[in-house]
Order: sequence, then C-alpha cells, then structure tokens
Amino acid sequence: MARKAPTDEIYSVLKGLRPMVACVAALALGGCAISTPLGPIFGGDDDTSTGSVMLPDNRFASTMSESDWTFAQGAVRSALDSTPERPPAPWHNPATGSKGTISPVASAFAVDGALCQAFTAVVTTGGQTSFYQGRACRTGSKPWTVTETSAWTPPQGRGPA
Repeated sequence: MARKAPTDEIYSVLKGLRPMVACVAALALGGCAISTPLGPIFGGDDDTSTGSVMLPDNRFASTMSESDWTFAQGAVRSALDSTPERPPAPWHNPATGSKGTISPVASAFAVDGALCQAFTAVVTTGGQTSFYQGRACRTGSKPWTVTETSAWTPPQGRGPA
C-alpha cells in the first residue's frame, strides 16, 4: 500500500479550508459595505445626535401648565443645588395661582454616569394639593432634569419633610 506524502495531506487540508476562509471573510467584510444609518431600519428614532443621552423632563402632573412647569423646574434646580441642610424650595406661578415645594431626599447617587437625586414635591393647583416623589439627574454642569415622577402618599400624620 502506497503511503501519502505529508505535503499531500497538508495540501488537501488547505484545499478544504479555502472555501470556509472565503465565507468567513465575506461575512466579516460584508458589514463594511452598509452606508446607511441603521436606526430607521431597526426602528430607532430619527435623532442623529451622538455622544449624549437626552433625558426626559417629566412633569409632576399632566394638569400642570407649561408656565407652572417652568416655575417648578426652577425650584427643583434650586432645591437640589443647595447646601446639605437643603430646606424645601418653594415655587409659585402668579399667572395661574399654582404653587408648591420641592424637598430633596437623602444623598445624591450615581446612575449611568449621571448624578441623581430623589425628591418629594407638593403641588397645589386649582385649590387641590397633591404629593409626588421623583428623581432628577444631571451630567457635568448641565441643569437637573426630572427623569421620573409618580404620585406619593406621605405617611399619616405628617406632611413631606
């Protein structure tokens, strides 16, 4: 029986690998040919900005007017930027009569590279008082942005701290 030379075995292995190498290379380099933004293809929004995450600015209540929210945002920023004792920051919209206070809760904490702070809010609109809890975050020197809010029931016998 004739024995194959070692070079024949290496050649036959390499001959079988060529199609696999070609397929792997085609798949790997095929992604380089895409020249369109992938967001619209995969359902992403049309925003082309990069390098930053824009957080939503959530109102405490849907009944707040745009001008009420402007005053309340100022109070959020004031309350969360103040000294460690941080008394509640009041706000009042003379045009609508709506008013409220923002009180920071506990210490600030980090979330995904942003500095965040929990707070409670008391809002009086149309003679009715409601209580909310929420969280505001900021990155760098940008202002605090309210990222989440929900209705809150203070403990019985006490208002918010």
